[in-house]
Amino acid sequence: MQKITIVAHALSAGGGISVGRNLILSLQQKLTDVEYQIFMPADLGYEKSIVNPEKTEVHLFKKQKNLITRFCYDFSFLEKQISQFKPDLVICLGNRGVEYRGAKQFLLCHDPHLFYPVKFYERETRKKKLVKWFQQRRFAKDLKNTDTLFLQTEVAAKRIVDMFAYKGKTVILPNAVSVEVKDASVSPDAPELINQQATKFKLFYLTRYYPHKNIELLIELFDKYRDQLVNVCLYLTIEESQHPLAKKLLSDIKHLELGDYIINVGPLAQAELPTYFSHVDALVMPTTLESFSGTYLEAMSFSCPVLTSDLDFAKAICGDAALYFDPWNVDSLFNALMQLTGDNNIQTELQEKGRERLHGFGTTWEENGERLVEAIIDN
Repeated sequence: MQKITIVAHALSAGGGISVGRNLILSLQQKLTDVEYQIFMPADLGYEKSIVNPEKTEVHLFKKQKNLITRFCYDFSFLEKQISQFKPDLVICLGNRGVEYRGAKQFLLCHDPHLFYPVKFYERETRKKKLVKWFQQRRFAKDLKNTDTLFLQTEVAAKRIVDMFAYKGKTVILPNAVSVEVKDASVSPDAPELINQQATKFKLFYLTRYYPHKNIELLIELFDKYRDQLVNVCLYLTIEESQHPLAKKLLSDIKHLELGDYIINVGPLAQAELPTYFSHVDALVMPTTLESFSGTYLEAMSFSCPVLTSDLDFAKAICGDAALYFDPWNVDSLFNALMQLTGDNNIQTELQEKGRERLHGFGTTWEENGERLVEAIIDN
């Protein structure tokens, strides 16, 4: 019986959780006569992705804040367990490979910090930038031992080839609308926080706080143009514990007296997203760095117009189904927003193009699982 190790313990935040859970589940459903060893985060619902517990060796990882402890896990415990398991294949879903050389290795890269220059995440601290620099060096080393590299877009593939001169095999595994969102029911009633702003044009930014999410541009927008935007509001989904700068951002909203413009609803469960997408007027994403944000697809699936950054990763996903602006220029964002709010035809056109774009992708997590299996079989 073939043995496969899946390394996904680092996928514990944001869109990485959806990527990890869905691919783990899909792979097991496709390759059933296999003994699995899976490293995955604890307390994030990954356990539901285990198809056959009797044939699966599970290692639950509790997130470590101490860098030394995390280093010991990655380079000691993890490697030791894999060596004892003796897999035929190692599938790394968390952007970095393993040192084990007794098996073919497949690597999924979906951390854009690895293949974009620092300009795209310039708000990060010096320490964080140093960490990212180290991770890029480690990634370059991992590429030498990777039989197949999985990427989410052709844009990512091109950047990696240009940046690292990678010449190995690549397979595109695009993001997909999460099963939880797709299957969730939509409440006909808007959430109370949305009802309170019923007459306004409602923007929605579904995100955790990361510096590259560029939420500060939205603060600048409403501060600079508060008189022109009295009939516009924004809903955020962050909490201050997500990042040291998140607390400052929430404080800035209060200090600048923008509470009527910017409403932070806090983190939302996947099952809550359809109701929000169905009762807002547009998704706004001034992000400066992404691999493949599933939020674009989720918005399109609920006919929610998209207003986002004029950057290659966004255009690769949205094409002509979005209105674009310069994410480093508040005036550009304001002009695009005025264009969107002032023309119902543009809103309708973006809704229609979004549905067409989503249909054109035609990608599900089950299909991604099939691509993963095909790549494994080909090797």
